[in-house]
Amino acid sequence: MVFLYKQTYTSAQILKPDPEKVKKVFTIVLGIAVVVTFALSWFTTYELQASNIPLEGSMKYQNMKSLMIFVLNFSFLIMMILADAYSLSLKKLAIAPFLLVIGYYAIFVLKDAYIISDYFSLWQKSLKMLKGDLPDFHSTAWIKCWLGAGVTLFNVALIWWGLRK
Repeated sequence: MVFLYKQTYTSAQILKPDPEKVKKVFTIVLGIAVVVTFALSWFTTYELQASNIPLEGSMKYQNMKSLMIFVLNFSFLIMMILADAYSLSLKKLAIAPFLLVIGYYAIFVLKDAYIISDYFSLWQKSLKMLKGDLPDFHSTAWIKCWLGAGVTLFNVALIWWGLRK
């Protein structure tokens, strides 16, 4: 009976996770998120090359880009929760996971603006699908980066305030 009791996992143990386990889960999730988002960003530009019909290629591109943005934002949310859990399990503020989260988010948002969206605009311009000037995705990307950094800093401030009390 004692063996069975020691092997059970109660809901009270969820509130006190082991820091090493949380760090391991965070590292695994970060690695998977980087690989999946990088693969989706590559497939996004590949969709423009695979199609012979321009409108079909444009629709495939938009679908793949929407999926990439969803994975990026969902991974950002999950990693932010895991960074919070890691700081709470250490009972002190750990800055490194938060820096990794905002770094991941900023890299892929800027990659989308400076590489993927520019490539799509040039592709549209070459097929005469885009009328007028090329759109500017760069300022929107920097706003997204600043918003992501703001969310991260707000989250860090809440964790710091909670651990201080």
